[in-house]
Amino acid sequence: FDANGNNTEYTSAGYMGTDISYGNKTVYTYNANNLLTSSVMYGFDATEKTFTVNQSKNEYEYNDNNEVILYATYNWDAEKNDWVCKLKQEYEFDANGNLINETYFELYWDGTEYNWKGEYYYSCQETSIEEIQTILQEGTYKVIVDGQMYIVRDGMMYNVQGALMK
Repeated sequence: FDANGNNTEYTSAGYMGTDISYGNKTVYTYNANNLLTSSVMYGFDATEKTFTVNQSKNEYEYNDNNEVILYATYNWDAEKNDWVCKLKQEYEFDANGNLINETYFELYWDGTEYNWKGEYYYSCQETSIEEIQTILQEGTYKVIVDGQMYIVRDGMMYNVQGALMK
């Protein structure tokens, strides 16, 4: 633990007699506001008898209001000798702390990619479905209207059950 009480390391290991034979160690880092900025997991190298084999890492970034604006997960690619991004989520907030944009990327095990972008609109006044459809003509978005979530895809609005809204 660090001086602020944050957990900085966690080790899980298996033993054969008195020697570690397998396991992993995760190292955590924090920013000045005690918010987690990264976690890196290392595997146990039985030959070297140390936790040195990179496995995975997570990274977090925050805005001035301590809201997460980036979350990314990486796996170690031994052939490339580098980290490969497997998942990335980015968030943007307005001045009131409302989520207004979200992007999502995922790399699947077979190499295919999934990308998604969400834009959120907040209105204190009545906003018709037709007005929202006019604003959002291309792409796929999540929209909140009068407290209800809708999906807008290529100018057509659907409720969360997938039914087309007229």
